[in-house]
Amino acid sequence: MVILGPGGAAVVEVKHWDATALRHRDVEHHAELITAKAKRIAGRLKAADPSLGFIPGCFLFTREVGSLRRNGRQAELLGVRVYGTRDADELVKDLAYGNGTAAERLARSLAPRQVDVASSVPRRIARFDELKPLSSPDDRFARVFAARDPASGDRVTLHVYDLSAASPLEKVDVTERRAKREFEVVRRFQKSPHLPGLVDSWQPLPNHDGEMFFFTLAECVSIPVADLGSDAGWGIGDRLAFAVKALQALADLQAPNEENTEPLVHRNLNPKNIRVKASGAPLFAGWQWARIPDQLTIASGIRDVADAYAAPEVRAGGLAAATPASDVWSLCAVLSEILDGVEGAEEARSALAGGLEADPVRRATAAMIAADFEAWITLSEEAAVPIPAARWDEGHEFEWNGKRYRIVAALGQGGVGRTFKLEELDGNSPDPIGAFVGKIAFNPEFGARALLAYKKVRSLAHHDGLSGVLETSANWSADTLMALMRWTRGEPLDAWRGELEFLAEIAGEKDAETLVLRWFADLCAALDAFHSQGWVHGDVSPANILVDDGRVCLIDT
Repeated sequence: MVILGPGGAAVVEVKHWDATALRHRDVEHHAELITAKAKRIAGRLKAADPSLGFIPGCFLFTREVGSLRRNGRQAELLGVRVYGTRDADELVKDLAYGNGTAAERLARSLAPRQVDVASSVPRRIARFDELKPLSSPDDRFARVFAARDPASGDRVTLHVYDLSAASPLEKVDVTERRAKREFEVVRRFQKSPHLPGLVDSWQPLPNHDGEMFFFTLAECVSIPVADLGSDAGWGIGDRLAFAVKALQALADLQAPNEENTEPLVHRNLNPKNIRVKASGAPLFAGWQWARIPDQLTIASGIRDVADAYAAPEVRAGGLAAATPASDVWSLCAVLSEILDGVEGAEEARSALAGGLEADPVRRATAAMIAADFEAWITLSEEAAVPIPAARWDEGHEFEWNGKRYRIVAALGQGGVGRTFKLEELDGNSPDPIGAFVGKIAFNPEFGARALLAYKKVRSLAHHDGLSGVLETSANWSADTLMALMRWTRGEPLDAWRGELEFLAEIAGEKDAETLVLRWFADLCAALDAFHSQGWVHGDVSPANILVDDGRVCLIDT
């Protein structure tokens, strides 16, 4: 944290430690890091206000409930003052009084996009925004967020590791290796089609080298078994075929090979994390607890596992007790549930019972159960049925208007339709040749009217301030693309609320007022082009105005 006040500034490193940490030499490395960070931040602050005095680096130990002040002096470590929670007033009192520092101006010069944060959930981490926590608030060392990459508009799952939350008894390099093992599991199995794709490899957060690291996976929009299991349209043939594929997929992940010499333990298989891709193949999400057996990982010490889909040994002994056999139990529990009450699936449920043995030693393997299935199940050879658009996911390919497209990400979805980011594929190779936005409507009455509107809007001349309609379908269908639109990169205006001064600076305008007036004129020109053809947008809002390099564009026309 950087604390700014009328009396000056201080750089504070929050450590989830108590006073015993001061007795360990390994902690000196952390003191050197915070000293170096304080010097970097001091340089930036003094460039904005040369009158600032000395800017110290400090520690705040959150697990120390007493005071670390002795004989009138605060505890120190290599010149870095150390405070307990009871010393908070000592930490800030010298900063709270004075009249020499314009704290808000300095805050905006240091971190213009974080000044207005009041929530415990940050507005952004590194370049990622629209953060939604997926892990427990109590998990300080390893945190997982659903997030968005503003540069591409793609959704990702962001895994962040805060080494400062580790025990002070553990050396820094050991702590980093322990955190990195979660990433190593995913990296080593990246060729598997049953895992979300890796987007960002393991790397330090900007300005937090040696302290915080992250990696990202592509967000999975494939439908969870929890949602599809209650769908009467998911027939017995599809369910049995999926069960076989899921068992074979787990067997593949658990089978050593030349590249991955050890099996994988997922430890988090349940109806929400087991997904059904548009192709009917399985995809396993929820990788934050995955590990390779016999290796200590971040989540290995979690003991309270109340998930009904966790194997008996995991519920009794915690995640550290999980083995490949535990994943077999979890998968069989989920598959038994989707076949429960389905006429003609009795033998399949009987085969799954071999994976639900209480004793993991007697438990059948995923490969054995899959072989039992295939011995008596004849998979349907009926003509392929088109995949409903409600189940389209990343990587799904389809033909439309004589061209081939692949889904990159789902941009939005609701009860009336879905919006996708698409890439057109070259006819002679799988290489993409352009990015677009595709619209689909489910509701017949709304869809037919929307298609007619898109057809008419398409005739509008291209305008830089509008996301133009490039192509439409001839007729409406719930499972066919209705309209193809220009892809526009940028962040919604909502994401810049309260930060217009910073935007004006990077856009080369003299102040926020000048920038906003230019935007207003540009948006009015775009709307004028729209209105001149007799059209009304109907949803001009900050969420539908994209900002990119100081320019604005009105989307969702």
